[in-house]
Amino acid sequence: MPIVVGGINHKSATLALRERLVFAPDDIAVHLEALLSLDAVREAVILSTCNRTEIICDTDDPSVLLSWLAEEKAVDLCVIQPHWYCLQASEAIEHLMSVACGLDSMILGEPQILGQMKMAFVKATNVGAIGSQLDRLFQRVFHVAKKIRTSTDIGACPVSLASTIVTLSLQKFNCLKTKTVLIVGAGETAQYIAKRFHVMGANLLIVNRSLRSAKSLAGDVDGAAHSLESLPDVLADVDVLVTATAAPESIVTKEMLEVFCKQLFIVDVGVPRNVDEAVMSLPSVDLHCIDDLRTLMDENRQGRAHAANKAREVINLEVKHYARWLQSLEATSTINSYRQHIECLGALECDKALAALEKGVPADEVIKLLTRSLINKLMHKPSVKIKKAGYDGRLDMLELAQELFGIE
Repeated sequence: MPIVVGGINHKSATLALRERLVFAPDDIAVHLEALLSLDAVREAVILSTCNRTEIICDTDDPSVLLSWLAEEKAVDLCVIQPHWYCLQASEAIEHLMSVACGLDSMILGEPQILGQMKMAFVKATNVGAIGSQLDRLFQRVFHVAKKIRTSTDIGACPVSLASTIVTLSLQKFNCLKTKTVLIVGAGETAQYIAKRFHVMGANLLIVNRSLRSAKSLAGDVDGAAHSLESLPDVLADVDVLVTATAAPESIVTKEMLEVFCKQLFIVDVGVPRNVDEAVMSLPSVDLHCIDDLRTLMDENRQGRAHAANKAREVINLEVKHYARWLQSLEATSTINSYRQHIECLGALECDKALAALEKGVPADEVIKLLTRSLINKLMHKPSVKIKKAGYDGRLDMLELAQELFGIE
């Protein structure tokens, strides 16, 4: 069972390193093809989010993953090594199930990661990077995640990235009903954040590279939509700015903001970061990145602690069941091979019997010869092995043979 998960996440690596190792969604296919070009890698999935970059694969040589990632992202291997983890077999399966359920997330129990894992699986499938090994595994992981969502309260408590951002905004302004909030981005994360601010009565502006997507989200939250090109002008009327895009470079710069004197509260949840760090030098700007939110979210994890423990119990059982199921597949393969062997012997003896009948040999004699010959062929190899086991004093093997053949 050579399943391997290698990577970094928000627990093991800084935001700065995660930025350097993130894979843009549109580039995943190309990187998967490069990964599959390695002789040691048979199947692979790349999961890359703001909190983690992980490579899940079927390989007998886990060491190639770190070297490949360092070369692919042009980052010195020694920079990644201290933050790298590599899990194999049951540990890898347990990790994937925990990730899918949100147990390994910065926000305990957050639901977005499951959708991100499914998307990573689809991308890998589309480029032919999924075979029987990872297909079986991911289908099981998705099944377990759904089971935990429905059988525990892991997603019940309102501890989310969106609620945390709103809480910080309230600490800054006390009331949001008179404030204008600009959301840059229209993806799933941006949607959660925008809807949370909408509930608080904030005036919402949505900016996105795709104006169509911006209009769709703006319609859901009674807001106004703008294109990304209009961002510098839109900023003039904003109190709170939240960026949540997959842009590979900064889209909010110091030059955009230094012309304004009003106080601006910014939360940047993009990885790579969407806001240039240089804006921190502006006295009117209060900037927070995604890692700054961790402390507040950790304080609110207690409500999900019991549910998380229940979820881990489910995962532990599921990992054991999955390992046993894989073992049963090996047994099935052995049974099928043995059946093919017996069928070949039977076909040969049947051909001999039919030939004898055509020559006029009496049917009762043909049946006796067929029976005797088939018994001898079926007994030959097991008899040789059992005799050798007796000669070698392998009582355990003799007992196993008696159990296999049903001998009292």
